[in-house]
Amino acid sequence: MSKRGFPYLSIIRGVKRLLGTWSLVISYRTWRIGGSFRERLADQHKWESLLACKRQTPALSNSLLAGLVDVGCGWGRWTIAAARAGFRPIGLDVHIDALAPGVRGLRQLDVRADYVCREADRLPFPSASVDFVFSYSLLQHLEKSAVMRFFSEVSRVLKPKGVCLVQLPNVLGLHNMLQQAKRGFREGRSGTFEMRYWSTKAIRQAVEMAGLKDMAIRPEGFFTQNPQLSDLDLLSPKGKMIVLVSNAGRKLAAMFPIVTGLADSFWVEARVR
Repeated sequence: MSKRGFPYLSIIRGVKRLLGTWSLVISYRTWRIGGSFRERLADQHKWESLLACKRQTPALSNSLLAGLVDVGCGWGRWTIAAARAGFRPIGLDVHIDALAPGVRGLRQLDVRADYVCREADRLPFPSASVDFVFSYSLLQHLEKSAVMRFFSEVSRVLKPKGVCLVQLPNVLGLHNMLQQAKRGFREGRSGTFEMRYWSTKAIRQAVEMAGLKDMAIRPEGFFTQNPQLSDLDLLSPKGKMIVLVSNAGRKLAAMFPIVTGLADSFWVEARVR
């Protein structure tokens, strides 16, 4: 067939259409993973943990609808959990293709929330306008300078007595030490999604430099960054064992706080001055 007769343009258009469809399929699969997405998005233990935090904080419990910003929300798993816990949530993520499935989920679940496409270190909210800033499984992928800017932005947008609750990886975590050894204990490369590990001292410095106070650290994960009991049915036998061991580690740390220092993943909580 001659070059003139070969349908180059049609093939190019077809490939573009296929790639676009595949992108939507990936996003939709992420959103629907696990079969019954209604049950998956409900994530009862998530919204119960957020509700417990709300009840323990007078500034939040006295508000009928405390405003919560979920930074790095992805398709909105925690955002939807926050709505179920009685917050007025806004999910924020830099990737608009990650937000699209979440918007569709809101309609089908009849949940009220909003989504914003923006960087984590440039929060698009007025000063002293937010009750609760939350972030899970995001900050470890940002450069440490960006995380410090994030905490400064959190300090700016939080109302008096507002709360910040984020997840960060522990540089001394047992599994984290192995991962760091594999890359020669170097820092994550600039401009990449590589993990950045934090010491408790560095976390405290970043939080206090931003003007936040009353910092508390508690364990989130052992031998993993983000153990989710609600995901057990999706995991391999090995994955299930890790999540269950991690959950046991959290219970042990509640009785013996020294165990917290071995956790791979921390919850970091702080308040505005």
